[in-house]
Amino acid sequence: MSRESVPSYARLLWRQYSYQLPLVSASLAGLIIEATLAQRWSSWRFVPMALVAACLIYFLLSTFSVYRSLFPHPAVAYSICTGKTRDWFEFNACRQQEARLKQSGIRWDAIQREFRIHRTDWTFVYESTLSEDYRDWIELARRMLVHFWNLPKRVEGVPIYHFFLIAPPTLVFALGAHVGRKVAYVVYHFVPSTKQPYVVVADTSHRDTSKGFIGLNRRVEEKDRQYIKIALEQRALAGSKVIIVLDFTNHRFAGPFLGDMDVAEIIRIGHRDGIGHLPSAGWERLAHEIASVMLEYCDRGTQIDLYINCPLALAFLIGAIVGPVQGLTLCEYNVYLQKSVRCFDIADRLIQGLSSPTAPGRLEAVPHSSPGQS
Repeated sequence: MSRESVPSYARLLWRQYSYQLPLVSASLAGLIIEATLAQRWSSWRFVPMALVAACLIYFLLSTFSVYRSLFPHPAVAYSICTGKTRDWFEFNACRQQEARLKQSGIRWDAIQREFRIHRTDWTFVYESTLSEDYRDWIELARRMLVHFWNLPKRVEGVPIYHFFLIAPPTLVFALGAHVGRKVAYVVYHFVPSTKQPYVVVADTSHRDTSKGFIGLNRRVEEKDRQYIKIALEQRALAGSKVIIVLDFTNHRFAGPFLGDMDVAEIIRIGHRDGIGHLPSAGWERLAHEIASVMLEYCDRGTQIDLYINCPLALAFLIGAIVGPVQGLTLCEYNVYLQKSVRCFDIADRLIQGLSSPTAPGRLEAVPHSSPGQS
């Protein structure tokens, strides 16, 4: 422990054992004084002193264990859940997520107590289902970002965020684009019907930056692609935009696509080993390859409609690499409405200002712009 960290450790020790520490210290001092002043020395006097000293050592070691979880980079969970009730989330997903943190050795209970984090501070639950109205999507994205950026204000140090995702991939992509580029994070992929359903697929806190930071934003050339396969399904002479479909689930997204008359190209990106295949490792590399294709079109100023049909963790990673670029509209197939929906522009002016810790703490009524006119 460095000299600079001693004061914070001492404060934590006092907060953890503010009642027990003075009593144990006074008891130990009293026993030492009594043994020193005794006229007749006995080895049995070491027994109570050893027990009290052991209790004091336990306080010190226990506090040090908590201290390692808190400083200088506390692990802070953040979970989003939409389309489910709060009761369902509390009794199902939340329990599994907290158990996963504990399994990773994270003292999540101690972190919540130390920074006074309530469950509503780190869980964003939206119970309603979304319509095809883009204004609903913009409002939800705004609420989510405001909610997230209130969390760092409660935490001391530089947190490492652990993201648990139960939401439409478009919303998860937006979270990655507006938050993932600015914080250190660990992302979990949900695997149902397993003993431990949450699997870590990316951990930016362990990135090797010994050769510099260029690797975080470097484009992957076509000759260097290891995971993806690109299929050009339509090309037209007319049209001003491109549709990109990400197909990384066990079912192929077949459309329909919105605004077909204005489409120059339809591109489908999937795994080179076939539909539904996901790597056991290398998710960040996969996300870099996908993002590189998208950013090539963005560099040309091409308008993109992005249909995301991939695991939520992968959507977050792609969003964190792409960022809130201009000309990228997020779309999805709404299973409740049984139709494709154009959700919102990732760089919409109403959410662009919420991409930093200095984002406002409340929402204001602001007129909305339609997708493609941000």
